[in-house]
Amino acid sequence: MDRPKNAKGKKARWGLKAKLIVSMLLVGVLPLLVGLVMAFLQGTREIQEVSGMSFEALATEAARKLDLVIRDELTRTSRIASDPLIVSELEKRRDSILELEEQGTRALLKEGGERWEAKDPELTRSLTTGKLAHLLQQYYAGSFLDPGQLLPTVIRAATKALFITDMRGSLVATINTKVPYASAETAWWRGAFNKGVGKPYIENVSFNDNLGTYTFSLSLPMMDSIGYQAIGVLHRELDAKEFFAPSTHPIRFGKTGHVMLIDSDGIVLSCPILPTGARLADVNLIPLVTLLQPGWVKAPSDGHGGQSTSIIGFAALPETSRTTAASTGSAWHTFVWQSSDELFAPVQHLLTWISVFGLVAVGLLATL
Repeated sequence: MDRPKNAKGKKARWGLKAKLIVSMLLVGVLPLLVGLVMAFLQGTREIQEVSGMSFEALATEAARKLDLVIRDELTRTSRIASDPLIVSELEKRRDSILELEEQGTRALLKEGGERWEAKDPELTRSLTTGKLAHLLQQYYAGSFLDPGQLLPTVIRAATKALFITDMRGSLVATINTKVPYASAETAWWRGAFNKGVGKPYIENVSFNDNLGTYTFSLSLPMMDSIGYQAIGVLHRELDAKEFFAPSTHPIRFGKTGHVMLIDSDGIVLSCPILPTGARLADVNLIPLVTLLQPGWVKAPSDGHGGQSTSIIGFAALPETSRTTAASTGSAWHTFVWQSSDELFAPVQHLLTWISVFGLVAVGLLATL
């Protein structure tokens, strides 16, 4: 008769013990888990902020260096545009043009264009080997530059076209034949000539059918000897990949981290992964990374075709973007990126170790 009572009492005591043990475990485990989760979230946020600020600093420095490269090239090109011998020849040509009636000027321009398209030997020889063309060739080779300003081999190789037009947009001299004869209707010529006032013009990257590659151009007005009126335009076509690659491709970190150069429309000017002329895959990403102020963003895609979350640093080229904005309405920006798998590897390690510590702590608490 006593056994059932003892069994019932023992059962009641163990039921109470179980409840106490479960209560103790909950009291100990819940704060522990909450603390671990908060530590993970805080650690993840700090890792992202540190990466973002590092990417922003790298993008800003890369933008500054690219700005210097482009400014140096504009300076070298402006020396050609202000050469007294070239200016003198263009002034003589201007005087001849002004003496002709508008109808006569158009007729000569049309005739010259037809002869150029037909590869007339006499015209081709005068435009590619004449006095002005010889001066262009010397500048292209770096003969007239100071020893400290010698034209780098890379820049010379990137120059695919270098030519001069007069105040009517007709070709005056060139270093090769893969250029148009009449340019007055092109955006770069109108922008650089600027109705005779003149201003520098930088054209965005686009595919040049004559040269068979993606190029961008620098166009400078050639002013008369007193600097009052534009009397021609100097135009330089540069291979975008060859020009920018020496400045952007060496900047690598980790296995996938790199710097690229894009414009406000998301067109790639230079990238170790994406081809020049391609556009960022995610159009929604473009407005996030083309702000005028440097910064970083946690983006829903990586801009390279992947849809994983990425940290991206960006910065506009300050001086160059002012010129390109005045020319085409578009700014140029650096874009710093690293693959999500590599970038968030520390976060994954943090999650793994927190999970291990949490299981160990729960096990010890349960044992105690």
